Amino acid sequence: MADFVPQDQDDLLQWLTNLLTTVDTHGPTLGETAAEITAFKAEIQLVINALLAITAARNALAGAVSNFKTVKQAKLSKTGPIRTKINKWKAGGLMTPTIEQEMDIVGTADAFDENTYKAAITAEVHAGFVRIKFQKRGVDGLNIYVRLKGQTTWTKLTYDTNTPYDDHAPLAVAGTPEVREYRAIGVIKDNEIGQPSDIVSVTFAG
Repeated sequence: MADFVPQDQDDLLQWLTNLLTTVDTHGPTLGETAAEITAFKAEIQLVINALLAITAARNALAGAVSNFKTVKQAKLSKTGPIRTKINKWKAGGLMTPTIEQEMDIVGTADAFDENTYKAAITAEVHAGFVRIKFQKRGVDGLNIYVRLKGQTTWTKLTYDTNTPYDDHAPLAVAGTPEVREYRAIGVIKDNEIGQPSDIVSVTFAG
């Protein structure tokens, strides 16, 4: 025989509320005395109260979580008052490694992920060359590539481990300025890893 008591809490609350109302009407027809109906309704109300307590707790938790997120963003963001004060201590010249350890405010390096690593470079035009600056940020070095704007194929210029790299390649057509595009890819143990850098472009006139 199928159970007539709903398992879903919302459905159960609706079912119990209906039972609480209809027992007054049909209880006497089913042979229940007024005292028995009152006692039965008290049992129903206990379950309803327990369900309502769950709903109230859920709402309170949702409100508390929302408030925590707001307060955390305001107070613990990089520009928030707590981190600002700690950074001021660290920059003030009075901080010692011992104090950092005891206050547990020693910074930890971000985890390095070879799959998401993305090189970052800049390009500057100088007389006779283009200077590429970069930071390795956890890789052994960078493969640096170039192409003229409008081309689809990248040409590898070099593998470099120390910034900057100066591209002294002459103009493709002497006396004709050209737009060069550069990008770089991180290298670990001779293997390219991660994602190519954003493309940077410069107009080089020789």
